[in-house]
Amino acid sequence: MGSSTTTADENDEFTDGDPQTQVPCTWVMAAWLNTLQRELVHLCEEAGITIDPEDDTQVYQAITQLLNTSTEGMVKTVNSKSPDDQGKIELTASDVDALPSGGTAAAATKLATAHKIAGHPFDGTADITISAGDVDALPSGGTAAAASKLSTAHKIAGHPFDGTADITISAGDVDALPSGGTAAAAAKLATAHKIAGHPFDGTADITIAAGDVGAYTKAESDSRYLQTLTLANTGAVGTLALLCHDTALGLGATAAGSELFYSGFAAQKDSYGDHSMISRLTSPQPTGTWKCLGVVPPPNNNDRGASLFCRIA
Repeated sequence: MGSSTTTADENDEFTDGDPQTQVPCTWVMAAWLNTLQRELVHLCEEAGITIDPEDDTQVYQAITQLLNTSTEGMVKTVNSKSPDDQGKIELTASDVDALPSGGTAAAATKLATAHKIAGHPFDGTADITISAGDVDALPSGGTAAAASKLSTAHKIAGHPFDGTADITISAGDVDALPSGGTAAAAAKLATAHKIAGHPFDGTADITIAAGDVGAYTKAESDSRYLQTLTLANTGAVGTLALLCHDTALGLGATAAGSELFYSGFAAQKDSYGDHSMISRLTSPQPTGTWKCLGVVPPPNNNDRGASLFCRIA
């Protein structure tokens, strides 16, 4: 999906989009639909099926046909035994004229092939002798390299140890710094690490700039506070604009661009004093379809209401 359109989500899946957060919906491109169509047509053609737009079962027929074809020529029975419902064939010794496992052959007085037992050849015709060394064993009265208990206990970091139980050794037993402790003499890190891209080993201060952490400087931020809005005759989908309408509209209502007018605020001074008013532009006029994000009040004489709109199509 992600290779045919740039409007898929981060998982390369379809999304309905959200005009209010300016997240675009997924455009289903011809490349994706054509690929899907060619795959399904190829599956049917491989099964020898002619495409019929009136038959919605052709993919199922193709899969069934290809599965049946792939089993032709396979073994159906072995020694007159057929596979079970899982496709397995269980054979016993008698099925292959063999001696059952654990059976005793009446005429077996010698092995056809001699084998070694603890390094000694054995073919079944004579006894063999195996010593302790042949099986890596301790001779009677010998000294064991490993045992479950030491004949004499010894101290490890001041703790008696005879091999029968674990012992616990603390940092203090070996004059060490406890885990999480603070070393009074730690003036430098054994291994330097980077902080916001700057090597730091504890021996000197480092300076971190706004750009090191993906931030704007104060000057850069100040320059982005004021943005210039340019109204074009055909704003892109997702554009927000203050628009007038000749009739009342509720929250979420939609209207064609040809019914709307770009608007702005104007200051006016007359006999009633200083006040502001909404000014309506008759040209250029919006295009597309717009969604009301507020409420347009009903007209009052020559006065017209306005609200914030978002272009959705």
